[in-house]
Amino acid sequence: MSERYKKILGFIFKQPVATTLIDLFEEQVINSPNKIALVYKTEQLSYRKLNERVNQFAHYLRQKGVKEETLVPIYLARSIEMIVAILGILKAGGAFVPIDPNYPSQRAQFILEDIGVSLVVTNIECKTKLLSEAGERDIISIDGDRHIIDKMPKNNLANKVEPHHLAYIIYTSGSTGNPKGVMVEHKSIYNYLLNSREKFINKEQNGSGTFIHIPYTFDASLKSIFTPLVSGKLAVISSKPSPLVFEDSNLHKYAPYDFIQLTPAHLDFFYAEFKDQYGKAITGKISIGGEALYLSHFNCLTEKGDALEVVNEYGPTETTVACTGYHFHAGRDANVPKSIPIGKPINNVHIHILNRDLKPVISGEEGEICVAGVQVARGYLNQPELTNAKFIQDPINNADGARIYKTGDIGRWLPNGNIEYVGRSDNQVKIRGHRVELGEIESILIGSDLIKNAVVATLENKQGDKQLIAYIVPFGVFDKQKVSAYLKDKLPHYLIPEKLVELKYLPLTSNGKIDRKSLPVQE
Repeated sequence: MSERYKKILGFIFKQPVATTLIDLFEEQVINSPNKIALVYKTEQLSYRKLNERVNQFAHYLRQKGVKEETLVPIYLARSIEMIVAILGILKAGGAFVPIDPNYPSQRAQFILEDIGVSLVVTNIECKTKLLSEAGERDIISIDGDRHIIDKMPKNNLANKVEPHHLAYIIYTSGSTGNPKGVMVEHKSIYNYLLNSREKFINKEQNGSGTFIHIPYTFDASLKSIFTPLVSGKLAVISSKPSPLVFEDSNLHKYAPYDFIQLTPAHLDFFYAEFKDQYGKAITGKISIGGEALYLSHFNCLTEKGDALEVVNEYGPTETTVACTGYHFHAGRDANVPKSIPIGKPINNVHIHILNRDLKPVISGEEGEICVAGVQVARGYLNQPELTNAKFIQDPINNADGARIYKTGDIGRWLPNGNIEYVGRSDNQVKIRGHRVELGEIESILIGSDLIKNAVVATLENKQGDKQLIAYIVPFGVFDKQKVSAYLKDKLPHYLIPEKLVELKYLPLTSNGKIDRKSLPVQE
């Protein structure tokens, strides 16, 4: 890392970060005022026009009482208005809380009640659906109130957003059945964006930055939203619903892209649109996260003789989008293991792999992946006990305030300094007295040339005994006998699933992750 970069960031445990993503965005407005910043359908906004609209909305929010640490829920579909709302809230000093308009009413209502705010941002299209959940809250329609917002000043706001201020809250699934809100500060997302800008933005290429298609309730979307805008690049917003996001005509129109963010489950949809009608690839680099990645995920690419730079990123929401990365070239690198590592920590992040006594394990031994450094979130909203259990004093670094986040993920150090993800500590089951890691079986299955994708679950029979069941998406015709023979050659008998169920595709959540709850029930 350069001395200038260190000076800007400061040492993570002693000096605060000196700036925020708002400052980075405003720098690009000064540097490239007339460059196109956003495209959605036929609508375009230059950096200057985008900044002016954001400023007007931020001034409007300040009049509504939004200030530093104010939580502002956003109830919007993917659009330019969504980006204006997010940046406007941040400029006003508030923290945005994304709510998907497709959420069930109960989940949206829970989030609104949990954050306990008096206003919510939406638009005319989503307002009708929101009315039942909003209650007595003040509903701000970013387009319906445009006649008022357009009268606000266009200049940058005088208030200064500080690195320790809250930037956003994203809700993730909770063990109690209710989602939990992860509070992330400006210094954390700023650090991640500096790393992303350095690794994913092609300064030599005048093309687009990226294609925004991941729902904004999934923190991986923040990389796609912000990285181009703090780099002076174009961000193209998909107008199509999942899983048709790559069928937007703008995808090829504004290619090539510096990078595209994906989950492993997105890859088949991505491959279908990977090249235009002239055989030109829409991007040379993809960033993948959200679930375990295997070399077999790239079989389609390899078969066609294509090469693609891939960054396998890892990081729970509690550690700000991603905190490690492993770089390789799919279709070209011969030494990539079948189970792809999650790599090494990014700048200003430290990874500890600890045993149950919170002591570091030696290379090759399994332990819990714990994250330290500037990207560790503030904690969970309204859940002090859970915060204190998961965000604890760093047992390695004695500096005041140094904390780690206990991810619950199991991993091991590899001899080359990379980290191998093994599985979840809470994804272990006991089958006939044996402790079974479902991720281990899934890894073996996906390592087969017969299988495109797979997920393993448990099934309880009438006697109350647990059995293993594998849901399999095969390559070509499903040959159950060959798959069974393959498993017998790779796994001990107690790890072999009793049932093999063929699926055309695995069900996905809106975030592009495998939806285990939607797997077909087996008798």
